[in-house]
Amino acid sequence: MAEPWTFNFNPQEQTFTFSNGHVTFEVAPTIEPPPPAPPESVTVDSVNLTNHHDTFALGLHDLVVPPPVVEHVAPHFDLLI
Repeated sequence: MAEPWTFNFNPQEQTFTFSNGHVTFEVAPTIEPPPPAPPESVTVDSVNLTNHHDTFALGLHDLVVPPPVVEHVAPHFDLLI
């Protein structure tokens, strides 16, 4: 059975990581303005999936996160930094 999902933000590398112990998604975004300021825009530059055997680039790039989603997650940036 898969483990619960964890979420981490690395402010130095500006990456988000979602993992359940079996697979990991690493998201490299562009955050404007950069933390620690609240984000006004987020663009996904790349997403990689890693399992126990290999890492795969998922081909997602230049994906603009809609403003309502950015507004929804913005308060959480204070907790992640």
